[in-house]
Amino acid sequence: MSTDDYLVDPLRDSEVREHAKTLRRFLGLADTERVDPLLLEATTEIWTVSGVKPFLLETVSDAALPHDSGLTTYDGSRIVVRIPRRIRHSAFMGDGYARYTIGHELGHAALHLNKLVLGAALPRRSAGNVTPSWIPKFKSAEHQAMVFGGAFFINDDLARHLSSPEDVSVQAGIFAYLIAALGWRVSSGQSPTLTAGVLNDFTAIATYAPYVDAMFVDRQCASLLKQGRLRSDLSYKARIFSMSNKQEFLDYLRELADTASPEVRGRAHELYGVEP
Repeated sequence: MSTDDYLVDPLRDSEVREHAKTLRRFLGLADTERVDPLLLEATTEIWTVSGVKPFLLETVSDAALPHDSGLTTYDGSRIVVRIPRRIRHSAFMGDGYARYTIGHELGHAALHLNKLVLGAALPRRSAGNVTPSWIPKFKSAEHQAMVFGGAFFINDDLARHLSSPEDVSVQAGIFAYLIAALGWRVSSGQSPTLTAGVLNDFTAIATYAPYVDAMFVDRQCASLLKQGRLRSDLSYKARIFSMSNKQEFLDYLRELADTASPEVRGRAHELYGVEP
């Protein structure tokens, strides 16, 4: 049976991240700066929350998984992660989405064996998985796999010593996802805006979106951030506004003004002449 998401045993995000680091250590990747997920093609066993289990990363034809970027199952004797040839090729070329897809499915393999042995098939939909509203994040197979995938690829020691938030965001793949989304639009026959300023916009979003409360960007960037893969894979703090939802932005500003403390109102008057 295959569905977009499953109700699984509860795990805090911190626990999921620690499990990802445990698997890194098991695979001898604890100190690796950039993990090549295709090394799993030579891996026959992985650590899981249920112990060390037989494992296979298998590349199948694109026709075998026309709507999925990856699929994790149990064949009766081992955990099998299948990826279509297009994803394997993209991962070989260093594409962020493809690399992350393998890490995401590896999360299912490491965390959700109890579901897999019961016949569950855990896919990564190319158009993005939909989680029912009744499944809380800490019990969502997809949410756990998403957190696991990011933690598996990030070297914590390296991240602590990166010189800026921009370095961290690039390491985590936010910038790469935006580039990949733009490239997809070009390859599908669309005509997105391609200027030097686009890269500046992507850099700003990748640098600040994880930390600020809100960003006002151009229509193209706002649209890219709503694209299926970015919406389902990336988690950042900022609320995104543009001219496409300018009324929502004005409502957001009014809400900020209405809830501002007397001290904030006083500072605004002092700095900008705004009536408190």
